[in-house]
Amino acid sequence: MIKTVGLLTLVCMIALGCQKVEDTAASTTTCSSALTAGNASSCALNLTGTTTQIISSLSYAAGIITDGTYLYVVDLTANKVVKFTPTGALVDNTFITGLNGPTGITTDGTYFYVTNTSGNTIGKYNIDGSAANASLVTGLNGPRGITTDGTYLYVANYNGSHIGKYSLNGATVSSTLITGLSAPSDVKIDGTNLYVVQNGAGKVGKYTVTGSTVNSNLLTGFSNIVGITIDGTKIYTTEIGAGTISAYSYSGGVVSSPLVSGVNSVTYLMTNGSYLFATTSSGKVYKIQ
Repeated sequence: MIKTVGLLTLVCMIALGCQKVEDTAASTTTCSSALTAGNASSCALNLTGTTTQIISSLSYAAGIITDGTYLYVVDLTANKVVKFTPTGALVDNTFITGLNGPTGITTDGTYFYVTNTSGNTIGKYNIDGSAANASLVTGLNGPRGITTDGTYLYVANYNGSHIGKYSLNGATVSSTLITGLSAPSDVKIDGTNLYVVQNGAGKVGKYTVTGSTVNSNLLTGFSNIVGITIDGTKIYTTEIGAGTISAYSYSGGVVSSPLVSGVNSVTYLMTNGSYLFATTSSGKVYKIQ
């Protein structure tokens, strides 16, 4: 069940997607000063599983990201991105609109990048939500999860069974960087390696940014895995049917499975360096301490 009491001890606090730094040298200043890729924290969280619903106003909450100040949540069925404070207060209900079945979102600190699953595109948007290039990348095949290392975009083509790699200007680096996947639904990066969710195979694989396989079966045995995120030491996953969030080591060992249960229809995850945030297909967002 969802825990409602407890405390969170942080090794350090950082904005989501800071550049990788040594954990032993990390500090609040170091960790929060270089918001770039919107993917993974370079400092570890120590979570108790205390869970609070902070948003309930969306139709289908999918991808979620932060710029270090606000939360940006993809509403898949409403075809938009909505902006909130970290406590869930609404800031802009139409921050980005005119999307086509959007699922994933990431940021390099200057732009937002959103996958249009139904439109088979990636759109690029300014930090104020205005369009920089709504059709930055086209010709995809059911793109869902997306991540960036600040130089390239990596996108999970759910229907195409592969991961594609593109420049931040939309140029194709490799449309089939990683192939032979089974319904890839999400992807995250730790600066060196990609962690890819295969919804169809019920597993997570680990690959280099050049597409080489490190461990295609890093995590296995999931019934309906959808989303993934990472901090400095752990991998967090969601299982939509079971309503659970679990934590694992980078080597694939179980840390806490589940860390949280009772989050019905949980889809995607994000860490802002202090907490986990989880979205659900029923339009809710939860904060996990």
